[in-house]
Amino acid sequence: MSQLRKTFGRSAAPVIEELEARGATVVTADEIAAIKRVPADSPVLRALIKRLKANGWLVPMAARSTYEFVPLRVGASASGDELRELEALAREPNAPPFQLALRSAAFMRGYAETAPAVTYMLMSKRASRRPPGLQRRFRVIRTDPSRLFGAKPLNAKSRVPVSTPARLFIDVALYWQEAGDLRARDHWLAAAARDANVKDAAAWARQLGPSVVSRVGFLADRFGAPELAKRLAPHVARRAVASFGPRGQGTYDARWHVYDAMGIARQR
Repeated sequence: MSQLRKTFGRSAAPVIEELEARGATVVTADEIAAIKRVPADSPVLRALIKRLKANGWLVPMAARSTYEFVPLRVGASASGDELRELEALAREPNAPPFQLALRSAAFMRGYAETAPAVTYMLMSKRASRRPPGLQRRFRVIRTDPSRLFGAKPLNAKSRVPVSTPARLFIDVALYWQEAGDLRARDHWLAAAARDANVKDAAAWARQLGPSVVSRVGFLADRFGAPELAKRLAPHVARRAVASFGPRGQGTYDARWHVYDAMGIARQR
């Protein structure tokens, strides 16, 4: 759709003009109702929003009744800024608990050189509401709410929680199937290891149980976090058995009680 085909009727003009003047990027149905001076549940508002979507001014976001406003200066297409989408979600009063994780978090924190093809987010499997748009645009890993921790916004203005360097060790230990090519020695986890708070990472691993202690300790050994490995070594359970790959297959590491069928950190 070209800019010339981005049209609007007389009733929509004041809304578009006001949003343009504000420099709005994300807008809610309630805000449009206030500009239009109509009730938020009115048929007039629903019809207006429908027209604005049809003509390319509003693009639905994952958060309920929230839209990206696409002004003329931007063109006919939405920005595709996923962080903007998640900011809108995080600011919802009843937002489902979530955090960005794995390579997505590593990229945002500067440890991965390139972004993944799809943004990884962890979300509580007990969330009462899961916006359907999330599944279409993100790789959503539903998990127990007790596993959502160790994430902070990138700056004071943000609300989106992003895994910290220490938490990235937990991410990989729990969701190693989604962590990319762990055979590479220059995996982003090696870069995160330089900044990881080893006290936090060790405490979180112990909190999650013996198999996580074994996996995190093994990863710390392979990806250059010797202090983290040192902290965890005394806490390896005698009967713990953990695997990277099919259970019980691959090289066995007696120190960590881990089977490694992947050859982690064995390739340049």
